[in-house]
Amino acid sequence: MAEDPVSIEQARAALGSHLAALRAAAGYTQATFARLTFYGRSSIANIETGRQVATRDFWTLCDQLLSSGSLLTAEHDRLIDLRSKHSLAFQPASGLVTALPEHQDTGLSGDELLTHLARVAAACGLGPNTLGRGRRRIGQTDITRLLAVTDLYRSVDRERGGGTLRQNLADVAESATLWLDPELAIVDPPNEQRLASAVAGVRLMAGWTAFDAGYYEDSHRHFVLAERAAVKAHDPLLTARVRYCQTRQLQHRHHNVDALHTVQFARTELGTSATPAVLAMLLGAEAASLAALGRSNDARRRLDEASTAFASINLHHEPTWMHFYDHGELCAQYGRVYRDFARKHDMGRRPGVPKPDPQYGAQAVHWVEQALAGFSTDSIRSSILNRIGLVSALMLAHAPDEAVTAGYELSALVGTVASHRVAERVRNLPRDFGSYARRPAVAEFTSTVISPPRTMT
Repeated sequence: MAEDPVSIEQARAALGSHLAALRAAAGYTQATFARLTFYGRSSIANIETGRQVATRDFWTLCDQLLSSGSLLTAEHDRLIDLRSKHSLAFQPASGLVTALPEHQDTGLSGDELLTHLARVAAACGLGPNTLGRGRRRIGQTDITRLLAVTDLYRSVDRERGGGTLRQNLADVAESATLWLDPELAIVDPPNEQRLASAVAGVRLMAGWTAFDAGYYEDSHRHFVLAERAAVKAHDPLLTARVRYCQTRQLQHRHHNVDALHTVQFARTELGTSATPAVLAMLLGAEAASLAALGRSNDARRRLDEASTAFASINLHHEPTWMHFYDHGELCAQYGRVYRDFARKHDMGRRPGVPKPDPQYGAQAVHWVEQALAGFSTDSIRSSILNRIGLVSALMLAHAPDEAVTAGYELSALVGTVASHRVAERVRNLPRDFGSYARRPAVAEFTSTVISPPRTMT
């Protein structure tokens, strides 16, 4: 089988059709089978038609339920191998400076990595003092190199966190922005929009890493300039992505009304230009803001709409910077929303007055576990953030012992990324401990992992 995108799509569709045949032969409808797999009926339908990707655990469970040995799991593994071979066969455009193979451990220390990245950027004419005297002509090769450097930083950010890259990437983004200055650079008219879009992309990455590192004034500055460049480029998808990142920062800082207005504006302005992945991303963020504001019914509707959009994703029709958006990302928003549902339900309880438990905490646990199973291997920071979410969800599901176990497992991973967001989320964990905070095991976990005593010097 040729290792090309069409063959990969055909293999995914074939896997789905085999599931449909085995399910029907076993006497299950899509609805009854969905309940056994913890997926929705629409998700089963989309998996069977090849429109939705499922995790390996899902296929293993299907083999168990349908008594099909390891047929479906083995077919899933062949599909993953096919996708990996296609990714490795990709060759960069001529003239690109390349480094650090994607999805692999570089073995470099933080300082060595920064030095390496700076050299790559400088070789592309990016970084401090790279314009030189006089006006520089910016051609297609320069723009292609800028896009490649941005992709390189993006992959390292997902694996190592924004704290590693913040200042280095800011230098690159600020030097690239100078390419838009007609006093400093000459750009042929056919390249102007593509350059503006490339500058918006690197400026957005600078903002995202600053946000992740906790430098909110810097991130706001980068986001504003990224939005301006994306609008100048007439790039509605990238403009929406910038506004989504602004929303995420507002949510993180608990400006929930502003976050809701920002993401709704992004979705409205995008209109019919939306692709399924970008739309699903925006709807998921909107659901999170609605849940934080206590609008649970609206939040559920947005999650349903996000799932519907996700089912229509075709990565060949999405911008490359959206290829990170997998099933794990969608499930992570479900987990976030249901954690907020559980918090607000617990806050509404009155002492001595029985109140039905809608199992929001248990649902949050389910969705976070689905997210962790669905992330790609290079989504290290996202996985750690959702492991933090799992500790909260288990506490909200009244499973403190399991939460403590998950917390200790998490503690071994937190130091692998340089992310202020991760550190802050860990510090905020006790807000979900409630009355369990007085339990000896929980108190010990809090004192040793979350708030360890400082050593006097």
